[in-house]
Amino acid sequence: MNASYRAWRSKTADFPDQGSEADKLRFLVGYAVLAPSKYNSQPWLFELRDDTLDLIYDRSWAFRVTDPESRELILSCGAALLNLRLAAQHFEHPAVIETFPFAGDRYLLARIHLTDTKRNEQSHPLRSTGAGQTCLLHTPERLPAFQPSNEELFAAIKKRRTHRGCFWNGAPPEEVLTRCCKVAANGGAWLSIIKDCQTKRRLSDLVAWGVREQMANRAFRRELAQWIHPARGKSKDGLSAAVFGLHRPLDLLSPGLSLLLWTINWGRLIAAHHRELIESSPVLAVLGTTDDTPQAWLAAGEVLEAVLLHTTAAGLGASFSNQPIEVQHLRNELRSIIGRTGSPQILLRLGYGGRARHTPRRPADEVLI
Repeated sequence: MNASYRAWRSKTADFPDQGSEADKLRFLVGYAVLAPSKYNSQPWLFELRDDTLDLIYDRSWAFRVTDPESRELILSCGAALLNLRLAAQHFEHPAVIETFPFAGDRYLLARIHLTDTKRNEQSHPLRSTGAGQTCLLHTPERLPAFQPSNEELFAAIKKRRTHRGCFWNGAPPEEVLTRCCKVAANGGAWLSIIKDCQTKRRLSDLVAWGVREQMANRAFRRELAQWIHPARGKSKDGLSAAVFGLHRPLDLLSPGLSLLLWTINWGRLIAAHHRELIESSPVLAVLGTTDDTPQAWLAAGEVLEAVLLHTTAAGLGASFSNQPIEVQHLRNELRSIIGRTGSPQILLRLGYGGRARHTPRRPADEVLI
């Protein structure tokens, strides 16, 4: 495995237990960077100041065509924040997190410092002082039988992958889906589970429509093409040809695919591929929020990662089909189809599949200021 995958190889034994607060925070960033992000863009920066760590949205990765408000990228930063929370709890230094500490600064998403469980036994592993933040994992109320421990969820951080192929037959256990809905509700969001064939067919039409609309836009194709890299290359971000249904041996075609995407509208072909993925998925899930603000997006990102870690712990695969959410008029149609109020933020496919490959990551030292 080349240097682009070094971030996945960190060892818990290397945690600087006797080091400074800055040393510990620096180590924990290594788990934050393993979160999923749009096109694997990894739009986060971390500024370390003595015993305080700031999570900053790096606007240089903005997607002006598909994500002009940076909604999806702030969601990605929320997922990174959840990973950091879990890692801090694992090493017995729970994180105290204040989200959006300065009302006028939309790029400073969170301020983090560590506590010591030996001195502060009452601290909760996943509770923030920021608005709208709630406990995403263990709560004292009755829960479904499926209830992975925080340690199992921490272990799932490195096991989680985006499964971009078709899923096998076999529906996820109901107790896992119920638990995921509970996790979303605990985080101030909602999760709609879709299993009936008619609704899945309507959503597959919506996804295909979104793909065709996006691919018909030359500016969109150019934006997407910039993130297509060979999986075996040296790039520490972006996607490989596997995203478009090409097999691993054809990965070396990624540079040529990037050029073809930019110059030719492959919308019909790619839409057909996505339709097949949706219709073959045993379960679809829509994650949404009441509000549609940066604060809600960040919280939804934490919920998203919590759901993904729960499904990973259950042996499930997950992937994203967000085209109907990225195209505004289709987002309204999606809301109508699932019969929910509020704002859909993520469309997930869930099921059992083969073991997907990791995507490259920038290591902690490249995202730390």
